[in-house]
Amino acid sequence: MDRLTAIEIFVEVARAGSFAAVAERFAMTPAMIGKYIKWLEARVGSRLLNRNTRCQSLTEAGQEYLAGCQNLLQHYRELEQNTLANTGQAAGRIRINAPVTFGSYRLTPLLCRFMERYPQIRIELDLSDRLVDVIGDGFDLIFRVGQPKDAGYIARPLASSDSVFCASPHYLQRHGTPLTLADLARHHCLGFSPWLGQSSLAEAFPLEQLHLWDSPFISNHGSALKVAALNHAGILLQPRALLSEELERGTLQEILADAMPAPRPVNLLYPAREPLPLRLRLLIDYLSEQRHQL
Repeated sequence: MDRLTAIEIFVEVARAGSFAAVAERFAMTPAMIGKYIKWLEARVGSRLLNRNTRCQSLTEAGQEYLAGCQNLLQHYRELEQNTLANTGQAAGRIRINAPVTFGSYRLTPLLCRFMERYPQIRIELDLSDRLVDVIGDGFDLIFRVGQPKDAGYIARPLASSDSVFCASPHYLQRHGTPLTLADLARHHCLGFSPWLGQSSLAEAFPLEQLHLWDSPFISNHGSALKVAALNHAGILLQPRALLSEELERGTLQEILADAMPAPRPVNLLYPAREPLPLRLRLLIDYLSEQRHQL
């Protein structure tokens, strides 16, 4: 068995807590994942995991070994990336699709720093809140908010997205401040058109209480809705990243803090094919390492 693969599997099992959760990523059965762990334990001469029917947890020796493995893998990735980049092989175009707000405000700054590191790689970023197909639409990578349901694609959770209700102080002074979702029936809620069709948000939040079919203003773009809210047209529900400056200045006022949707995961999706082109592997690894900045 390959020692590096065994170490990668051990680190992922420690993170996920089960063989089954890791098996799909490595295109193995849970039983084979278990064999790799046993082989690694034989190599180090100590039990690394406590096993039961529900989950795997680290032993004391496993906790100590995990820290060393994580440092080793980080060093290996940096060595591999630096070596390959210096050979001039890290080049070409990467096509990415992302939700408009997440892509504009959170992803783009990281992509710019990535291009500084790899100047021969070109990024083509398509911003859209509609669902697209990774292969059929020609994208290399896709970001999606919510739980992914795309069979055949690898999904990596990298961040979370939280939304906020808000309105202009002038609107609230004129129409009153809603205290519950039920109160929204007496207000103008600005409509985000992707929510009128299939939406992952509808699975976790009662969008029907926004009465979007009666909305006085509907748009497919959050920035247009923000401008409408700033012009006192109604109540807005959009990602906090889009509204943070206006909320800080007080030109928009947060409301219904106890009724906001729960934060939703942001996943990076890419086709489950091997081997991935070097430029994709470099970007995927970079975004994973820098996910705390997303």
